Amino acid sequence: MLVAILAIAAGLRVWAPWDDVLGTPSGTGGRINFLETDAWYHVRLAESQVRNFPHRVTTDPYAAPDGQYVAVAPLLDASIATFAFITGGRHASTEYIERVAAFAPAITGVLAVLAVWALATVAFDRRAGLIAGLLAAVLPNPRRWNASNPGPYVQGRSETLQDRAARVGTLASCLKLS
Repeated sequence: MLVAILAIAAGLRVWAPWDDVLGTPSGTGGRINFLETDAWYHVRLAESQVRNFPHRVTTDPYAAPDGQYVAVAPLLDASIATFAFITGGRHASTEYIERVAAFAPAITGVLAVLAVWALATVAFDRRAGLIAGLLAAVLPNPRRWNASNPGPYVQGRSETLQDRAARVGTLASCLKLS
């Protein structure tokens, strides 16, 4: 049953974004189409680490005239670089590193489902672990639920919390807490 849940998780995380990320629309020449600029930055850092393995970029010469310290947690980049280095060597192609980076979030998501299953199984029982793993595998659906367009309930809760936060600020100044 756990294998089926992990297969569902992998399918949803790979199949849903396949056309947007891994598809080959005309004019891209088979290159990966990362949907956010941060993804491109992480791939650039991972590619640099593959070429200079195991050393990573700590000062980015493109960020400022004299370089800028890279204040990015290195786990994602190091994971991508390590896998690409082990499987493709120091001279792995840029396209190969991009493909490894494109699958990294899906693999991480499947591992997160496995972690949720393990924690729920230890905390409760096997049945609760399977239910928790299944929920982690299918929720939330990024195609249906989007943080930039919340539903009416979330909008109402947000307005309530903002109103309460404004009142707390007034109360804090009255009590000289701020």
